[in-house]
Parts: sequence; structure tokens; C-alpha cells
Amino acid sequence: MPYLDQPWRPPEEFAQGEWVPELDQHDWLDRHRDLPHASWVKLDGLTGSDAEYLQSTNLLVDERGKYLKVLGADIGSAQRDGFFYANFLEQLKRAAPRSTDDPDADKAAGEAVERMKVMGFTSANLDEQHGGPPEGNSPRPWRAVMKWLSSLIRKVWRFLVNAAQAFGILVRHLIADTQSHATVSFSVSIPPAIAFDVDLEYIIDSNKWKMFKEFINAIWEQMEELVRP
Repeated sequence: MPYLDQPWRPPEEFAQGEWVPELDQHDWLDRHRDLPHASWVKLDGLTGSDAEYLQSTNLLVDERGKYLKVLGADIGSAQRDGFFYANFLEQLKRAAPRSTDDPDADKAAGEAVERMKVMGFTSANLDEQHGGPPEGNSPRPWRAVMKWLSSLIRKVWRFLVNAAQAFGILVRHLIADTQSHATVSFSVSIPPAIAFDVDLEYIIDSNKWKMFKEFINAIWEQMEELVRP
């Protein structure tokens, strides 16, 4: 989903420069309420003042845990979007043109966009100038839709990079010797992926370990969203 170039959805619930999930925008907004320092959702990631607030030793453990859980849900949501972008890309790859202006390839591109609309993907319903798909010039050009989907995957990657920074800041005072015993890794692949590696020996407090598990569970809950009954 694009980072917004203008406020979106009356009464402008999403601000300019913020990431918008493809699905369940109300759930996204609800979990962010009362967490004013979660600026990892912005194009440039955490602001300096928000980073300073989240890494402060004065931040209560319960509040840090709330931010960590919301971060996990946001990561899961973004990775889920990336998974579907990658699958649509794969469909178009299998329909690659066999000749110049292959009508079957262009038809497949139009069908992919229509499927995204039926699934309720926000980006598929935006105007092209605001981050939506290429105009449906009957049929949609295959190459243009491939480029659009690739740009969405790149935005997922950017979001995950910003989220990794937020994770490092939030766990800094939860895990002893964090720099040596908590790592974040990226998979520069399609779809983009992020992984967290924590040395359990350095989770010295059961409440903090519970907090980390809630973070992981929040990721999976969002990634499972479309396969629930």
C-alpha cells in the first residue's frame, strides 16, 4: 500500500506520508490510538523525538510492551500485503507476453487488478496519480502493472526497514546487552521478509519474555487475517 501523498479518507484519518494497510484500516487505526509516538508508519520512519521517547529509561515496561505489540501487528500486516503482491507478480510472470503487445498478457494484468479490487485492496481502488494501478485502457498493459506491483513490494521493504529500527529502539532496555544478543535480519527477496533473533539466555525476566511472545503473536495474527473463517 502506498505512503500517502495527501490525507486520505474523511475525516482524514490517515495523514500525509503515512503507510496505509491494504485491509482492515479500522483495526489499524484502533490499535494506534493513544500511541502517539508510533511514527515508524511514516515514510521516513521514527522521528528523532519519538525515537528518544521510546528508548527512554523512564518509559514504563507496560507502555513499552504496548508499542512493541502494535509494532508486531504492523509488521505482520505489511508482510501479508507483500505476500499477496508477490503472488500477483508471479501470476503475471507466468502470463508473460510471447510477442509484442500480446493481448493475453495484457488481459492477465487487468484480471490481476480486478482480483485485488474484489479482495478489497485499497491500492487497487486508488487513482493512478495517488498510487493506484495503471489506468484500465482496455486492456491494461502487462508491463505497467508489473511495474506497479513491484513498486508496492519496494514500499513493503521500506516499511520493514523502518520497523526494524523501531524494534531495536524498543527492546534496547528490555534485553541485557541488546547489541550483542538481539539481531534483525532482512531477506532481500520477493516478498520482502524480516526476522528477529533473540538470545533467550538474555531474557532475564519472564514478563519481558511474555512481551516478546506477544510481539511475535501479533505478527502472525495479522498475516493470518485473510485465511480466517
